[in-house]
Amino acid sequence: MNKKLEKLGLNESESKIYLKLLGLGSCKAGIIAKEVKYNRTTIYKSLDSLIKKGLVSYVIKENRKYFEAANPENLKENLKKEKLELEKKNKLANEMLPSLKELYNDSKSEQEANIYKGIKGLKAIFNDILSTLKSGDEYFCFGVPKNAEQFWGYFDEFNKILKKNKVKSKIIFDERVKKNIDSCQKYGYQVKILSQEHFTPAEVNIYKNKVAIVLWSKNPIGFLIKDKETANSFRTYFNLMWNIAKK
Repeated sequence: MNKKLEKLGLNESESKIYLKLLGLGSCKAGIIAKEVKYNRTTIYKSLDSLIKKGLVSYVIKENRKYFEAANPENLKENLKKEKLELEKKNKLANEMLPSLKELYNDSKSEQEANIYKGIKGLKAIFNDILSTLKSGDEYFCFGVPKNAEQFWGYFDEFNKILKKNKVKSKIIFDERVKKNIDSCQKYGYQVKILSQEHFTPAEVNIYKNKVAIVLWSKNPIGFLIKDKETANSFRTYFNLMWNIAKK
């Protein structure tokens, strides 16, 4: 019986004292101490806890406290209170988690860089963009060259998902990349273009605290850098280019 009561939230001494009081009826703390063989400090500490839990009450007779067990139904009431408290704590935790996670992620200063090769590797990078960005986040991209069109079928689906997720997207294209320009405009990007002399085979994608640099060639390769300062630097450079690009 003791172990079962412990599973309901009482500790070992509380369980023994409560069970003993159920059998003894109203009695003084000294009698309880003799019966359960605990010192008086433990007895009073446990009795005080049981009183707070609504499982023990006392009356005063001749200036002495007499303790007695409360109705066992109160065990169920305690469980209801614990459930309500747990629900409140869960709700509070859910409200706090986004802010706490943001603080946790921002506190990480170490850089992380990965290399991806081939079409499958590049899909991994762009899938990371999709999984990282949430509603209201910003996605910037510039330096998209003409030979990026080899990937345009995937990009059409990529752009569709960004729009569905309500990501704020801006992109600066090489004026020759017709298919991708049309797709981005169709899905709500803010689009600007620069003449071809400003472009190299490198494409830069900036999102949250990450920068993905893609070198478009016969065997494309991508570099994914996770670093807040690097992302902010590229974001500043993007804004400079945005101001000189044309619609």
